[in-house]
Amino acid sequence: MSRQSDRPGLRLIASVAVLAASTSACAEPRAPLDGDVLRSATGIMAFAEVPLPPSSVHAKFHYDAVAVASGITTFIEAPSHGLVQGNITLIVGKDAALVIDTGHFPAVARRVIADIRKLTDKPVRYVAITHWHMDHYMANTEFAEAWPGLTIIAQNFTAPMMDKYGARYVHYGSKIDTELKPMRDMLASGKAPDGSAIAPDRRQRIETVIAEAEAAKPEFALMRYRGADLTFENEIDIDLGERTVRLMHLGRGNTAGDLVAYVPDAKALITGDVLVHPVPFSYGSHLSEWSVVLGKLAELDAAVIVPGHGPVMHDKGYLLQVRGLLDAVVAEVTRVWKPGMSGDDVRKVMDLGKERAAFCHGDKALEGSFKASIETAGVDRVVQQLEGKMKPESFDEKD
Repeated sequence: MSRQSDRPGLRLIASVAVLAASTSACAEPRAPLDGDVLRSATGIMAFAEVPLPPSSVHAKFHYDAVAVASGITTFIEAPSHGLVQGNITLIVGKDAALVIDTGHFPAVARRVIADIRKLTDKPVRYVAITHWHMDHYMANTEFAEAWPGLTIIAQNFTAPMMDKYGARYVHYGSKIDTELKPMRDMLASGKAPDGSAIAPDRRQRIETVIAEAEAAKPEFALMRYRGADLTFENEIDIDLGERTVRLMHLGRGNTAGDLVAYVPDAKALITGDVLVHPVPFSYGSHLSEWSVVLGKLAELDAAVIVPGHGPVMHDKGYLLQVRGLLDAVVAEVTRVWKPGMSGDDVRKVMDLGKERAAFCHGDKALEGSFKASIETAGVDRVVQQLEGKMKPESFDEKD
């Protein structure tokens, strides 16, 4: 996921929209939720009604519904948009259902809720939030109103971070134009910040990001923050009736409060942003510990994996590739770093060319994402670790 700034706006605006222009960013086709899938649904209970948004609100935001396993469906944005949305996953048992992450947008969430009702008549009694980044939980209120009495679950670190950032993010819509101004200026001047001419493909990507961010602006008028009801430290099991979902925190990784979900009977693993395709998101992350977490996930008997962003995976190949990347970054920075060296100093002498090629395959958009997320943010975090001065996870510039 490409980020050009540590400010909350561009962290979300730039996001994986940069990747959408690349054909290598999608690993497998994804079928939308329609046709026979909907016609075979068993019925709809008398849930509290959540109206669909006006057709003009984010009407062009598209997602696909992908069957993960029996009773498990994930809703994946396709293609990626200027303001990114994390994957939303439905897990259904005999008596109840659980949803992993509610996504970024209230209007989109209402459409997802309508699709969920077509898939099952079981009430959603639980929502589990994988981490505190806002594209994963700003639609909590929509789910809580659709199924009154549901319990929202988060890890102990995540819940207060949600309260800190989610509660104020509802006011962010008015700031989008300010955040987009540097992009508009680039288009007007025809030049990047370094003075180089903007290539046609890059201009097209910037125009797409701006258009999609503009389309998402009305979503912020619909946002109402809803935090967690229940927190846990290491593990909590949720009984849905003849199906147990294990919610686990296996250590610090993408964030200090990552939640992963494992469904033993389906051999299904839902990772949140511990795993993101096609380039890991390593802003404010803990790279050494993250590798350990991925090692623990690799030991699980999982036949299907749902990442925080990106397509459903049917083996552990990408998981192991990401673990190898994290290990390589830590090893290379440790090799070249000496006391007093900054991240910029390290970047002048390090070599991550092999790793860049393995993830980007020469794709310029992916290379931009890799540079921002891995070679800049990730390397900076390893330098902080070596200095013994890890900065707190934050979307605040002053932190």
